[in-house]
Amino acid sequence: MLDLCVSRKNKINLDDYNYQMDLDNRLLMSTFTVQDVEVLEEILYGSIRIPLVKLKKNLDLSDSELIETLQRLSSTGLLNIEEDAILVDKEMRKYYDHQILKFDDDFKPNMSYIQGLLRKVPIHALPVWYSIPRASNNIFVSLIERYFKTPQVYERYLLDLNLTEPVMADIISELFKHPDLCLSTEKIIEKHKLTRDAFEEYIIHLEFNFVCCLSYQKEGDLWKEVITPFNEWREYLQFKERHIPQPLLDSIKVVSATKNSFHFLQDMTYLIEEIIHQPLALQASATEQDFLFPEEAVKQLSLGCIGQERDMDILSWQLYLSRLASRLVRIGLAIRHEEMLSPHHHAPHWLNMEIEDKALYLYRHPENRTLKMGFKEDLDTEKNVREVEKCLDRIQTTGWIHLNKFLEGMICPIGDNEFVNLVKEGPNWKYKLPSFCEEEMQFMRYVILQRLYEVGMVTVGTFDGQDCFKLLTFGKETLC
Repeated sequence: MLDLCVSRKNKINLDDYNYQMDLDNRLLMSTFTVQDVEVLEEILYGSIRIPLVKLKKNLDLSDSELIETLQRLSSTGLLNIEEDAILVDKEMRKYYDHQILKFDDDFKPNMSYIQGLLRKVPIHALPVWYSIPRASNNIFVSLIERYFKTPQVYERYLLDLNLTEPVMADIISELFKHPDLCLSTEKIIEKHKLTRDAFEEYIIHLEFNFVCCLSYQKEGDLWKEVITPFNEWREYLQFKERHIPQPLLDSIKVVSATKNSFHFLQDMTYLIEEIIHQPLALQASATEQDFLFPEEAVKQLSLGCIGQERDMDILSWQLYLSRLASRLVRIGLAIRHEEMLSPHHHAPHWLNMEIEDKALYLYRHPENRTLKMGFKEDLDTEKNVREVEKCLDRIQTTGWIHLNKFLEGMICPIGDNEFVNLVKEGPNWKYKLPSFCEEEMQFMRYVILQRLYEVGMVTVGTFDGQDCFKLLTFGKETLC
């Protein structure tokens, strides 16, 4: 028997449970036909003593077909054939009650399967195998907390696995690189020239180390063995894979908001130059957040701005200029006093900065780290802004991305949502993903389409009337 130390932390010793019985039964199951499984199911769902006549009738098999399968199953200790009936061993029936699940069409090797797997091991050995407190009230819950609680916890566990067997390391690497996260055991055995015993022993170790699980898929009259990650992790990885941001194929149809990625900063600079030359009057407004210029000033200022479309109406220009003035006041480059917009004494220094330095100054300024655009106070926080920004590291393309599709893959813990974590829902477990309300969706849109747009980290546009954006090199270097 292999004496493998698969992890620095885990001390799994297969001698602590009836390993040889488990191995022998796994070897037998690898040869099962569809008929064998049908007979096994009938035995498991029946009584301890089953007449042969009843079995033959229920399964519609000939005497020779039935006896052949029963003799194979009797070699496991599951049953004894006594004259006209079979007697089923209670302990072995418990073992096969768990194993038979692998032959179901809907079988998923989930946390419930792991819980059943661990029942094979004497309870006193589990704290030694997995370095959990011996005084734990619930060993399985302790294992969930230690190894599976969040995707980050489980992924870190996988990365820390210290494999002494190169074959096992290769199996894991190949499995997680496969598009379907599913490998044929036949190909693994052939590739590594393994004996059946050695392969099954590797799989036992990988299962007890919470890496992957073996199951069966029906092909004609036979069963094809495959290995997959445990289901909750596989579903999480498949969700992430489905939502990898993809570039728009017909990007020529994108209508970009501007050709200059730093236009907002350049227009801020232009407005500083104007108020240094001469302070500008503002209209009286209901709130301190409104910086509305008189119509004549709007017309004049619009001629010097580079970032907006020339055919915008007066109201649109007025709102855009209000944004520019608001940012200048928030980061301490302008002062509003008695409805006049005047330069702060720091303003001339801004004019001498490189454009990237201006972008970082605006991006990092403490007064510009929240949006202050009418969102709920507990939503519009620096932490939530940063959580949205961190999600842009999913982007591997330099092309245009459909905003709504990008948001469908967001898993950031903003608003009422927590970090993704493993929770029990009814009899099953799953990595619970966020469910965003409309205001939270609007908040994420605003962070990308306005905050990051203003500092030149993304450029924005429309595609068939839908918002899209592109992560720029400056944004990639700063955020990711």
